[in-house]
Amino acid sequence: MSKSLAENRDDPVESALRAAFEEGLWAPADHLLVAVSGGADSVALLHALAGARARLGEPRLSVVSVDHRLREGSEAEVETVRGHAAALGLDFHPARIDLAGAGPPGAAGGLQALARRLRREALEALRERVGANWIVSAHSATDQAETLLMRALHGTSVGGLASIRPRRGVWLRPLLACRREALRAYCEAHALAFHDDPGNEDPRFDRSALRHTLLPLLEERFNPRSVEALARLAGLAAEDDALLEAMAGELEAALRRGEALEAAGLAAAPRPLARRVLIRAWREAARREGLVEEGESVRTEAAFIDEILARVGGERRDPWERSLPGGLCAILRKGRLTFGRTPARP
Repeated sequence: MSKSLAENRDDPVESALRAAFEEGLWAPADHLLVAVSGGADSVALLHALAGARARLGEPRLSVVSVDHRLREGSEAEVETVRGHAAALGLDFHPARIDLAGAGPPGAAGGLQALARRLRREALEALRERVGANWIVSAHSATDQAETLLMRALHGTSVGGLASIRPRRGVWLRPLLACRREALRAYCEAHALAFHDDPGNEDPRFDRSALRHTLLPLLEERFNPRSVEALARLAGLAAEDDALLEAMAGELEAALRRGEALEAAGLAAAPRPLARRVLIRAWREAARREGLVEEGESVRTEAAFIDEILARVGGERRDPWERSLPGGLCAILRKGRLTFGRTPARP
C-alpha cells in the first residue's frame, strides 16, 4: 500500500468496516473467508480488512477467488487475487465452477443466475472445509440501490425492498454504507491492481442497463444522492420486515394445529400478517415435502396468496383446494388450511 490505512481514519471504506464491526456483524477473532473476484470492490474490501484488522477485532482472514471460466483471462484475475493474498500473508483458496456440467441455465436469470448459484454453493462448501465463521462479500451501497430499483420495478414486497441484508445466513456484507466509487478510489489511492468485468458494461444484462441509464438519470435529474437515499430505504425496509416477521411468527404459532392453520384466525388477522403467515407455511411445506433442495429459496406468488386469503375470509369456506406452483396444493377443510404435495390425478 502507498499509505497505511491506519493513518487515514476518515477513509470511507475503513469507516464502513468499523461501523459494521461495532454493530456486531462479526465477533472478535472470528474467521472471515473474504470472497475476492479481482474487481475493485472486493480488492478494496480485502486490503481494508487486513489494514484495519487491529481495530476490527483481530479477525483471522482467508481469501477465496472463484473462476467461472465465462471469458478469456479469468485465470489471470484469480492469479491477481492470489498475489494480493500473498502480499498480505493470507491463506488463499482458488475455486472453479463448471457451468457446462451444471445443465441448462433455465429461464430464471439465465447464465448469470446459474453462475451466482454455483458460486454461492462453492463458497459455502469451502467455508465449511476451512472452518471459517463467515463469508464476506463486497456488496456496496450502489449494489443495494440497484437491487432495490430492480425489485421495485417488478412489484416486490417490503421484504424485497430490504434488498441485500448486512447478514444473511453465513454471509456478511459490511460495505453496504459505502458507494462503489469510494471502493475504486481506495484501490487507486493505494495502487492496488484490479480487473474490470466487461459484463458490468453489457447493456443486455438488466443490472448493467439500470446502472448506466436509470441510476445516473435519477442522480442527475432528481437527487444527486439517490444511491444513499435508496440504500437508506432498504435499511428501513429491513427493520420493518424484521418486526413484521416476528409478529407473523407469533401469529403463526397461535394458529398452528399440527401442520394446519386455523382459517378463522387467519381471516380475522391483519392482512399484512396473515399474508406473511401463509408465505411462511407455504415455504415450510415445500421444504417438508422435499420439493426444494436444502438451502434453496422457495418462490411464492402473490396472486395465489391473495386467493387463499379471499377463500378463508369468505362465507363459503370449505371444502376447497388450489394447486400451487412448485408441486404444492392449498387445502381448506373443516376450518383448517394445510399445504401439502399436489395429489396425483387419475
